[in-house]
Amino acid sequence: MAMASARRLGLELTSNLSIGERVELARWAEDRGYQDAWVAEISDPEAFVSLALVAQATSRIRLGTAIVQMGPRSVPVMAAASASLAEVSAGRFALGLGVSTEVIVQGWHGVTRGRPLVRSRETVELLRHLLAGGRSDQGGEYVRSRGFRLRLPPATPPQIMLAAMNEKMLELAGEIADGVLLTFLPVSAVGLVTEAVRRGADRAGREKLPELILVIPTEVTDDEEAALARFTHDISFYLTAPPYRKALGWYGFEEQMERAEHVWTTTRSIDKVRAEVPHGLPASIGVFGSYETCRERFEQYWEAGIGTLGVTVPPAAPAMATLEPFAQLAAATASI
Repeated sequence: MAMASARRLGLELTSNLSIGERVELARWAEDRGYQDAWVAEISDPEAFVSLALVAQATSRIRLGTAIVQMGPRSVPVMAAASASLAEVSAGRFALGLGVSTEVIVQGWHGVTRGRPLVRSRETVELLRHLLAGGRSDQGGEYVRSRGFRLRLPPATPPQIMLAAMNEKMLELAGEIADGVLLTFLPVSAVGLVTEAVRRGADRAGREKLPELILVIPTEVTDDEEAALARFTHDISFYLTAPPYRKALGWYGFEEQMERAEHVWTTTRSIDKVRAEVPHGLPASIGVFGSYETCRERFEQYWEAGIGTLGVTVPPAAPAMATLEPFAQLAAATASI
């Protein structure tokens, strides 16, 4: 089975930016050769609204959610939003979905997260049906809809990207998704992830793997230690979430994740979890240092088989100090 060889470089329009700032950054990025602009949904600004306005200010850059959560919105609502974005972006929109965490889905939104594999399969199945112009008639375990149809289905349905970290979800993404949204992935674990995606693709009889996408926490800086300390602070939250601990354990940090789980379950102290972040973890899943150092790590990911990369700058770092030099790589990649 062939893997896509094309290289893409995009960026994340981060959650600490206002909608207006997201629009301006996307316009700037498009002018400099960045090929993708990703928006994650946490609280606000709202992802679909942000990308609708970005679509009006750009003409070439692909626009994607990475991710919006399954559960808080019904599938017909997501289909309607996706169809609308496909229209205003002239087909440049990609829908990135994920099951997210219990804290967000159940705690914030009061929706049962449920069994991730079942919810993901049911969601993607109905989305494809609706975006192709079909009428809903699905009575699944989590996704139930009867009689809904889009009035203006897109001529070309948007790509559906599925966020996946652990083995079974990676296999499912290989089976049913147009792209796989990866996160916190060391170069050393790319082979593990790729093989899991390949098993799912083989199961579905697909001739090639779906697009593999990784947005990498990145900071171009002459103070690498300070950048690593900031990133260590940022990732502590994720070590309280079982799916992230499980994935990072599989990626090579098993003993450290077991320790983090013990600390969290016995103390419920994020500060104590932060003290347990393994020394080598931030540097293996983020990229920090000179532009030359950071660019070399991006090249390693491409060479390992992750075709689509994105730059996301941690909130406390000056974004343009990273995005400006990476525009050189974006322009070079776009011209290939």
